[in-house]
Amino acid sequence: MIMGELISSISYVALMELADKTMITTSVLACSTRRPHITLTISTLAFTASGALMVTLGFTCRLLFKEYLNYIKVTAGLIFIILAISLLYSLKHMESRATEKVCSSKSLLGLFVAIFLAEMGDKTQLTVLALSLKYYNAILVLLGSAIGYFLVNSLGVMLSYNLSKRFNIKYVVLAGSIIMFITGVGILLNFI
Repeated sequence: MIMGELISSISYVALMELADKTMITTSVLACSTRRPHITLTISTLAFTASGALMVTLGFTCRLLFKEYLNYIKVTAGLIFIILAISLLYSLKHMESRATEKVCSSKSLLGLFVAIFLAEMGDKTQLTVLALSLKYYNAILVLLGSAIGYFLVNSLGVMLSYNLSKRFNIKYVVLAGSIIMFITGVGILLNFI
């Protein structure tokens, strides 16, 4: 069970972060500053800090509202479905918004603040919240989420130019939204 929680957290966050605005921001800024390791580290720390807030919120809800656990699971499923729908609506504007954030981030402290604030309410953080509502071990959810974020952003930093040449980002987001929708329905039907 422990490995399942960790692997699920890594997988879902990695899928949601793929081609996300923070992945694009981290990748482009790492290339422009010529400090990819430092940029990736600061981006991951910012994500982990915002993720800790989401995990704390989810874990607190589980403790305070234990008798309402079924309702909390339904809420988690609905969050996944809402995320899927919002992803479909945001396909047109995703790349332009990410570029705007990169242009306004000039320092590494600016990167931390930009990533931290960009993740608040973002689909990746809502995924972390949903996972913390679903699973019992908050530490594994946070650890898995940070690992998933780091892995995907490492890929983005290493392959930032090749990714956009080989894959249409809109199709990646479409695939992610379909997976999120199926996950939400699976949670609602107790398949997941």
